[in-house]
Amino acid sequence: MWLPDGKCDITYLFYAFSAAKRKIFQVVDKFPMQPFLAIQSSLPAQEDAIGTSLVIFCQYFGGAVFNSVAETILINSLAASLPTLAPQVDAQTLIAAGVASVRTTVIETELPGVILAYNQALSHVFVSILSFRLKCKIH
Repeated sequence: MWLPDGKCDITYLFYAFSAAKRKIFQVVDKFPMQPFLAIQSSLPAQEDAIGTSLVIFCQYFGGAVFNSVAETILINSLAASLPTLAPQVDAQTLIAAGVASVRTTVIETELPGVILAYNQALSHVFVSILSFRLKCKIH
């Protein structure tokens, strides 16, 4: 049962999944609350609102920055790999059309190369974001 905000009703999980999977869902559901709990336990009560608002700002700002970085990496990687994997496809036309209309924009013979180019571009995005994330954890 899905709720209007797109989340799954937790009562549905109790009927659909085993006890072990339910525990995993309950733990994962609490992950977004960890920064707020850390703020509330480490700051004095009068600074609690400032700390919580700073955490929310950093979460939204980080998401916005990483979204634009990921889009830049995807577009640049796709434009770089398309000439070798699908030489007949114009990179700018494909990027402007978007991923949802790849099958209607590209001819059938070039489709495997385009899909491979998208796969490589997404791999570059995942590796870049993961390496940045690990670098932040180490330092």
